[in-house]
Amino acid sequence: MPDVRSVPLTAELLEFKGETATYRLHGQTGGTHLQITGQHNFQNAAAALALAYTILPTIDPIVLIGQLSEVLPAFGRGESFFLKNGSEVQLNLVKNPASFRQGLASYAKPDTAIMIAINDHVADSRDVSWLWDVDMAAIKGRVIAMTAGSRAADMALRLQYEDKEVAKIEPDIEKALKMFCTSTNGKVIFATYTAMLRLHALLSKRAGKDL
Repeated sequence: MPDVRSVPLTAELLEFKGETATYRLHGQTGGTHLQITGQHNFQNAAAALALAYTILPTIDPIVLIGQLSEVLPAFGRGESFFLKNGSEVQLNLVKNPASFRQGLASYAKPDTAIMIAINDHVADSRDVSWLWDVDMAAIKGRVIAMTAGSRAADMALRLQYEDKEVAKIEPDIEKALKMFCTSTNGKVIFATYTAMLRLHALLSKRAGKDL
């Protein structure tokens, strides 16, 4: 096995559109359709390619690029659930300003309804002042369909200071999810850790059924 410290970084994300990304690895260029989503994950995939090629330098770089299509989204991080009415709900964990900003930039598409669920339990951090450090530019001019969780009102206030309208505020996560999922358009949920766990359990149990 080569000494990894002596091998230069040879992987680069060239471009991406939708879930298709193009990489250059050790001088060879190839594209692949990814099951993981989000520009941050596409960048992470480039780092994974660099590591994989360092460990397995005899493998064709194009083969390694193609293998990225087999990687599945991590628990609660870009997972999609399909409802009985035919609509899709994507669930995304947010835990700090950087992850929240990247999530909004990657998943808050123009035709997608947005719900934000914020809890302040121990696993989330009692102090939610970090919400004020989140760059909301990616959802400029958008109406947020729902804020939920124990800090639903705080999240709505944060959005108000960005001149963003919140259609509904519902602290009870299960009630909020039922209301949010009545429409048939695409949906995305951004949630802190304990809120994500609750939403994941509800969606996993009821996916394909009426909530």
